[in-house]
Amino acid sequence: MTRNYGDYLQVRNGIYQYLFTTPKDQLARFGGKRQFRGTLGTRDRKEALIKIGPLIEQHMKMFQANDAGELTYERTKEAAEYLGFSYRPAQEVRATGIEERVEMLAPIFDALNLVQKPNANEKAAIVGAVEVPALTFKQAFGRFKELSPEKVKGKNPVETKRFWRRYEKIVEDFIEEMGDRDVLKLTKSDAMNRAGFAGGSNF
Repeated sequence: MTRNYGDYLQVRNGIYQYLFTTPKDQLARFGGKRQFRGTLGTRDRKEALIKIGPLIEQHMKMFQANDAGELTYERTKEAAEYLGFSYRPAQEVRATGIEERVEMLAPIFDALNLVQKPNANEKAAIVGAVEVPALTFKQAFGRFKELSPEKVKGKNPVETKRFWRRYEKIVEDFIEEMGDRDVLKLTKSDAMNRAGFAGGSNF
């Protein structure tokens, strides 16, 4: 016996399941597949509601996807996520070993079976067409500060500014010597050559 609980949740034989109906204007994209169904693996309603949340978000993004806007890394990465795999540029995939590459490609093949007519963002995600954008040393340092509030916990504004200034000086020295380069492309040789900038400190 099947019972419906809202638009997306069902119970069949005591087990909660999700059920998403493909919008009519999206049927061709999914090869005529009218419904997406699967088990949530639980008999507990609260647990089912927790599990179904991310699935609703994933399917709504998938159903509402379009080609509007510029083809960017962020849009390509988002397409990969709702299709069920982690985005990797083609160059990165080619650089991996055979076993790792097979592991990367398996969910991509699943996505190809899922979406019969992928849009531009989905195609870019599947083939790894968009390179990871550059992350300059200055940008990386700014991001590090955002992600490390505990470093200045309990400090007043003056103390905080003084604390970060030590590292800002290192960044400025590096940029003056090497340029504000893409940290994602720095080599071990670059790091060794400029190790003296850090003065033995670490972040």
